[in-house]
Amino acid sequence: MNGRPLMLIQILWLNLPIPVTKWVLVLLYMAKTISMYPFSLWERVFLKQKIKKSTIEESPVFVIGHYRSGTTYLHKVLTCDKQWGNICTYNFIFPYHQKWLENLLKPFFQKIIRVFSFKNIHFKNYNLNLNDPYT
Repeated sequence: MNGRPLMLIQILWLNLPIPVTKWVLVLLYMAKTISMYPFSLWERVFLKQKIKKSTIEESPVFVIGHYRSGTTYLHKVLTCDKQWGNICTYNFIFPYHQKWLENLLKPFFQKIIRVFSFKNIHFKNYNLNLNDPYT
């Protein structure tokens, strides 16, 4: 859906009628999708060959475990070391934003999160932080 407005419209069409209580959420998703479309298009047109040529030199490490067994803590500890790559919450929400745009917008969105005290849906009483590894 990210950056592909037609796909979002198809999903909405298949799920009609949309309850009135969900209209605000749908409008937010639509705004996000439309705002990300230019970046998605840029990636598909100009970066496609570069992405195809890139290789992963090291084998990936997947952290898998039972609920409440410490996997999130292990994930956070591993991501403290720069040798481990990870996806932070911001990258999960805005996957098509290039680094320069991320550096520009992340502080703005983090202030909004702090002002409105948005909570992480997975952890009670834990404020959402866009720099945290996405779990």
